[in-house]
Amino acid sequence: MYRVEVSHQDGRQLVPPIEEADGDFGSAEAALAQVLPRAKQWAESRRKMVWLRIYDKDSRVVFGTLLP
Repeated sequence: MYRVEVSHQDGRQLVPPIEEADGDFGSAEAALAQVLPRAKQWAESRRKMVWLRIYDKDSRVVFGTLLP
């Protein structure tokens, strides 16, 4: 299982949070496909940079990117 965290560049949680990031995903690819479009839209609409990170079941980061 994989989980997604989307946060501000400084680590603070987004307000409002991205609903698509809630829950567990079967693969990192599925998590990315579900959350990336909304996270990118959130960042662009507010002109803020956000981190999108995907964690595995052992809480290790398996993917991370900073969205402009």
